[in-house]
Amino acid sequence: MKFDVILSVCIPTYNRIDLLRGLFLSLGDSSYVEFVVIDDGSTENICELIGEFSHVHNIIYNYQENMGRAGALRNAFSRANGLYIMIMDSDDLFVASEFGRLCQFLCVEVKNIQSDEKLECYVSGQYINDRALKLPMGLCSNYIKIRADEKVKGDLREIIPTKILKKVSDSIDWNCRRIPTYLIWAKIAELHDCKTLDMLPTIKQYLADGITQNIYKMKIEDSRPMRELYMGLALSKRYDSFQYRLRSRFLSGRYAFHSGKKEAFLDEGWAQFFGYILGYIEKNFGRARHIK
Repeated sequence: MKFDVILSVCIPTYNRIDLLRGLFLSLGDSSYVEFVVIDDGSTENICELIGEFSHVHNIIYNYQENMGRAGALRNAFSRANGLYIMIMDSDDLFVASEFGRLCQFLCVEVKNIQSDEKLECYVSGQYINDRALKLPMGLCSNYIKIRADEKVKGDLREIIPTKILKKVSDSIDWNCRRIPTYLIWAKIAELHDCKTLDMLPTIKQYLADGITQNIYKMKIEDSRPMRELYMGLALSKRYDSFQYRLRSRFLSGRYAFHSGKKEAFLDEGWAQFFGYILGYIEKNFGRARHIK
């Protein structure tokens, strides 16, 4: 099939202009790629930065009033024109040669397909700071099973057909500041398999001032989608692991408490009950950051 843009890289950002500059400087050839940058109410001049790179890369830039990462992602998905979507954060980096290899792989795959209805979901590893998290090539799995049964830990790089992602996006309640991206992947996993790629196209950086440092607080403040995520995982038939299912039930109870679902421990089992008790302890006596 013919295409103009093979991949839309969706980048929500709030300030951090120097890091975003580093992301674009890490790029090599970006043929058939567009970058959808959603400026979530920054006080820094992100628009001026985009102007520095717009003659080199195909960049769609949109400024919105500050809505949080969830609103920025939803906005980015709606503006994406590529056959596939990949999410990047402003403090991530590209590995130019491996990203080029990924784009070349997608181009070859698409040329052998007659319709975007036949496009497959993919997932690759990446560098986590300076550590390589690499997957085997061609393993057929899904975005839940790969973590639950194959026990892959750490951030991966998902590459989703745009039509699939936009359809799933319509089923998500975006009325909060943060949606865990795993909720998106889990909903896709209920409907579609994915194939693993042995490429390392990006670098995930964990910086001292990054969102990860505040992730505990954000999960508690936006606990409703966290409960939806873990309740969905607990009930999913797309993996086998009893341990993972038990953990999911426990965490659904934890976030049930924080989201005000006080009836949860009465009708959803003992694992939720103990998770609910953990939520109560966190709120009244302190935090349990090590349980994520």
